[in-house]
Amino acid sequence: MNKLAVTLIIAAVLFAHNAFGLTVSGVLNDGQGDFDPWNQTRWAAWYSGGKVVEPFEINCSLRFAAKATSWEVDLSQLSGSLPRLFIVTVNSSVDIDGNGVVIDARKAHTKGWPLLYYYTNNVSTSNDFGTWRGVLFRQPTPAPQGDNGSRLRNLTLLGFLNAVEFDHTHQRKVTVSGCTLKTNVWALFPRGANVAVTGNTIIENHLGGLYCEYNSRDWLFSGNVFRDNNTRGAVAYGDIVLDACYRHTVIDNQFLAASYTPRDYHTAISLYRNQGEDGDIREPASMDHL
Repeated sequence: MNKLAVTLIIAAVLFAHNAFGLTVSGVLNDGQGDFDPWNQTRWAAWYSGGKVVEPFEINCSLRFAAKATSWEVDLSQLSGSLPRLFIVTVNSSVDIDGNGVVIDARKAHTKGWPLLYYYTNNVSTSNDFGTWRGVLFRQPTPAPQGDNGSRLRNLTLLGFLNAVEFDHTHQRKVTVSGCTLKTNVWALFPRGANVAVTGNTIIENHLGGLYCEYNSRDWLFSGNVFRDNNTRGAVAYGDIVLDACYRHTVIDNQFLAASYTPRDYHTAISLYRNQGEDGDIREPASMDHL
């Protein structure tokens, strides 16, 4: 690609950023193939000094480009008070096909740690993990009748505070399937409504697998494999934590035994508190689950 073409692409991206946020559709229309966010030339507007500094706002369906090795990404300079690598806020359904890509956002000093290390050492969520999140869905408009909703599939995420999370305002139907969420603080943070989490591998996450936060509702968790979540042994955490949420269905999942002797607390499903950190009583309490 010549310098003029690169300049025009960056200018188009910056215009999109000023108007709508730093969206990916303009670059994906350049005829250079599938989504390859590790390509620092193509996605130059998102990088500074070799590090990702802007979130990728996904505003269209896409497939990740094939990648034989993991994408080891440095997110230490990612912008925002709650930094996210990918954000989905578009008012339409999108299909995100990870195409088997592995995204490794772990801090460098932790990458050689085996699972046993997490069980037997004092691992710090603040020092040994970053503050960055993987994928955020914030789609407050429900999908219209006949619309299958958004999808996230075939993607592996490691080293995030929350690998996949949803905003409290989220209401559009989403299906998360065929993903591996491993060695994060939390694999998935359910908020909002109308999401199905099916056929995923959720393992070795430091505090737990899924934390269903207050007022989340109408989620389905089925056909997932859980193992070695809450390696820290934090009381009330586990594979699935149901806080002050309601109408969640948990069915046909596999809760495998710990690979090593767990710490003092180890559980598959925890019905958590109905009182917030500030002493407020949340309504409704965790209820009406199947």
